[in-house]
Amino acid sequence: MKTPYKIVDVFENGACTGNPVCVVKIEGAMPEDKKLQALANWINLSETTFISDSEVADYHLRIFTPDNELPFAGHPTLGSAWAFAELDSNKTLIKQKCAYGEVLIERKGNMLTFTLPHYIKGEHIDSEELCAQYPLAVCHSPQIYTTGPVWMVAQVVDKSALMSVSVGSEETVKWMKRYNAEGINLFYVEDDGSITIRTFFHANDLMVEDPACGSGNAAVGAYLIENKRFPPMGYIAYQGKARSRDAVVKVSVKNGAIQIGGKCRTIMEGFVDL
Repeated sequence: MKTPYKIVDVFENGACTGNPVCVVKIEGAMPEDKKLQALANWINLSETTFISDSEVADYHLRIFTPDNELPFAGHPTLGSAWAFAELDSNKTLIKQKCAYGEVLIERKGNMLTFTLPHYIKGEHIDSEELCAQYPLAVCHSPQIYTTGPVWMVAQVVDKSALMSVSVGSEETVKWMKRYNAEGINLFYVEDDGSITIRTFFHANDLMVEDPACGSGNAAVGAYLIENKRFPPMGYIAYQGKARSRDAVVKVSVKNGAIQIGGKCRTIMEGFVDL
């Protein structure tokens, strides 16, 4: 079955500067899970998504990494909404149904913004434990936040140290698994209120860096809200320099809910044989 796909650059600041996602539009019945997982593994991007019809939303979304399915992820949500709008709709307000719930996405030109359905504040992380994995001085107690994935979050005091730190080791993976965390967001607040962020996560028991992460930035936003340091007008997050990217993420709060926005651009499109 020939099925249309698009590869979308999300949080882009110029072509090929953000984080790519492959979006596949399913016509008719959804293929069996093993076919979806096999395709995501073969494409080997951080996520591949599958859009299908929904009775309660504009579409139903399933999100696969090369190894497993996720209930929610940020940049795949924006990239999928962009692909949906290009393929089927001129809507400026799009409703997505996924395993994490219903997600609203606003579209203004090529700027898309999703509203996080909810987040969960988790336990504190021992700062000395964190520093044993990442030799960084932190401003406040690191903490766990669930924004779909389970994230560790920590604010650091030295930008140069942040930019030079390594992604972590096999011991880091074991440490994260003790907290049931899938990764960590380390961020530095600039003098102008913007932030520089690096997101590390484990896959196949190896640590890797995400060039631009929507749910990770949402976790940082939740951390700032809970610690009463979220700027009233929101802020811009810059990500991906260590991966030779130049991603830009807009973080804001509307009616008490975290919003994550970024520009999207279709880089490739065609058909895949499912």
